[in-house]
Amino acid sequence: MRNMGGETQSVYLVACCRTAIGALNGSLRHVSAGELGAAVVREVLRRSGTAPRLVEALVLGSASAAGPAHILAGQVAEKAGFSPSARIAGMADGSGINALLRGARSIRTGAAQLVAAGGAGNSSAAGRGAIPLRQETCAGNAHCEKQCVPREEWEAFVLASREKAQAAGLADRFRPEIVPAVPVDGGLLRMLEADEYLTMAAHQLPAGCNGDGMSMEPPGDGAAAALLASGAAVCRYGLTPMARLLSWGQAGVPAEVSGDSMVLACRQSLRKAGLTADDIDLAEFGESFPPQTVAAVRSLGFGLERVNVNGGGIALGAPAGCGGLRMIVTLLHALRGRAYAKRGMAALNTGTGQSLAVVFETC
Repeated sequence: MRNMGGETQSVYLVACCRTAIGALNGSLRHVSAGELGAAVVREVLRRSGTAPRLVEALVLGSASAAGPAHILAGQVAEKAGFSPSARIAGMADGSGINALLRGARSIRTGAAQLVAAGGAGNSSAAGRGAIPLRQETCAGNAHCEKQCVPREEWEAFVLASREKAQAAGLADRFRPEIVPAVPVDGGLLRMLEADEYLTMAAHQLPAGCNGDGMSMEPPGDGAAAALLASGAAVCRYGLTPMARLLSWGQAGVPAEVSGDSMVLACRQSLRKAGLTADDIDLAEFGESFPPQTVAAVRSLGFGLERVNVNGGGIALGAPAGCGGLRMIVTLLHALRGRAYAKRGMAALNTGTGQSLAVVFETC
């Protein structure tokens, strides 16, 4: 895609953050998706030193009980102090990562210079409890078993995810990416300073997420956001980007082989960036369906030492509407914490045989 001048616009991610993830019916159960979304949007503006009036568009992914996505996006824009002229869009598919990509497309085509993208969800308010195993999940996992991903291998992956996340939590490695409190109505709304599932024993997790049968990412409450900018905006406003968005890929396959879509999306994204798996220093993979994740990591040739280095959604939880964007926030902060790390990839299965992958390079 090119702008009117014929030049492809580079897309920079200037700042990103997230809330700590509240457990289902936990400490954030009474905090609305609008408040959660506004908290992270305000924080990315603060971290970047950007006035709300300069942001031309807000794109918000949501899957909550807050009503239609565009209404929630409007609530967040108002709470974050955006100009009435800012373009507001809600992503009804509930994906924060799709919101980020929609913002990136706006910048690449020259339609906007500064875009805030986010995702927010309150699974507790939405009444999400025990997680049903979708037919495509069972079929996709059966396909992975045919690819020789034995149960003990993906169970070890699940255990490692929890152990890495707990170690990262104890070492305060998540602290730079988390906004712990926000002002509300003249007071201070105290939020979580640490991800709530990390303090819970396995038997306290929602059914389907506790290792009894197929482990999955537990639902939760939270939000994540990022500020995107064009190269011109970076120069004009003196911004200091965290990373440049190199490429993204999307793939879809039949539900019975849904695990293959993440591999295809990753390969597409790498090809667009002119890279191979060996060029990626750190990777974040969605853990919705562990056998599929293990199969994808193996197919792409990633060593597990580069994958979900601070644990993943199995351990942290996955708020509906922002799980993918949370992965990007965690990935970019992990890259910043390692002098050798330059490029990162995030990939996840978004359901119905669809997957997304994005590649970033730190600035």
